[in-house]
Amino acid sequence: MWNEFMIIAVLFFSLGNMFARMVRETDERYGVLKMIAALGAGAGVHAIFMLALGTRFFFGDLLRYLPTALFYAVCAAIMMFGGRYVRSDLFGYSALSGAPVLILCLISGNTAGSGGSLLIHMAAAVLLIGASAISFLPEAKKIASLSGNADKKERALSITIPVVFCIAASLGRFFDGFMIVRRGRYGNALSGYLDEASALVAFDILIFTAGAAAIVYLAALKRERIFTKEKTPALAAVGVCGTLGRFAYFYMIGGEAARAVPVISCCGIFALIFRMIFLKKKPTPLDTAALILASAGIILTFAG
Repeated sequence: MWNEFMIIAVLFFSLGNMFARMVRETDERYGVLKMIAALGAGAGVHAIFMLALGTRFFFGDLLRYLPTALFYAVCAAIMMFGGRYVRSDLFGYSALSGAPVLILCLISGNTAGSGGSLLIHMAAAVLLIGASAISFLPEAKKIASLSGNADKKERALSITIPVVFCIAASLGRFFDGFMIVRRGRYGNALSGYLDEASALVAFDILIFTAGAAAIVYLAALKRERIFTKEKTPALAAVGVCGTLGRFAYFYMIGGEAARAVPVISCCGIFALIFRMIFLKKKPTPLDTAALILASAGIILTFAG
């Protein structure tokens, strides 16, 4: 089932990325907060559904997952408050987080599922090169264009924000792969670890909490309408795609971060494909080269 979960995760995360870009382009001020609200709504419904189906969940599971979730909270905070200093798509910078995760997995020996296969690691390298090209080069051009004392702060933030974002995303994904243990492999999750369903419910609860806070902030403090006739379809798509992609992600990453993260890191590339198809975005030569590299990496991953 790993390949099936991979396809589902990549498909819905990529579609979610495309719809998220549409929301941000039409609402630069509150777009990210509205997306957090939509993701929180989807997470709340999904958590109720999982618990109704009999998923075993305890308060201690939430506490065990909380340190990992804090890294994702840093990423969310950067998207809310630091996005204006970064020219390219911060969602795309999650691609760069795949390389540190792969290195951490190799150092720690957490390469289950890949069998230490050189082919899988080659695939990961190819994927990361392609994804990184899309994410990094637009920002490098922006940094190079800045000059003078007035731009020193912006130049520093343009470098620092993506670095901190990538470190936080890398650590979050690494600990996902470290903490989540497949119930089917061991019968029950080992002591101190979480099975996929429990970890997923814990994450849903945390996302729901963040979404509720975003709704209170926007509706009560800013008097901002969250769901309007124009924005509701895109926000609903972000919530649904994020929920379905997250479900598949948790079931593919457990104990297999070295194999799963490089593929998930390339969702920005697939989002570019969807933008080309549905939004008529014309690819640049850089986009084309990155797509070729990513496609080669995916073929190697399936072959492994």
